Amino acid sequence: MDEIHRTEIDGIQATWRLNHLRQVEIMNVHNTSEVLPIVTFGPGSYPDLVQARELWPRLARLWDAVRHDLWMELVPRYRSSITARYPQ
Repeated sequence: MDEIHRTEIDGIQATWRLNHLRQVEIMNVHNTSEVLPIVTFGPGSYPDLVQARELWPRLARLWDAVRHDLWMELVPRYRSSITARYPQ
């Protein structure tokens, strides 16, 4: 579950991972054109997606994109497990 994911939209990139509870942990956000950090966090202080949305509402499009990428990560695993249990 320690796989690092990156989601980018409008030149802003979030680096995130899923924790053991399958919750998003935002590790950092930076401007891709200038490689400037917008916000970074240390281990143990990573906000989840809800907290990030509350703290930085101006990045709503980025949080929407992270949510989309999260579901793309989770749904294929879910579908394959159902297919394995209940083959058609």
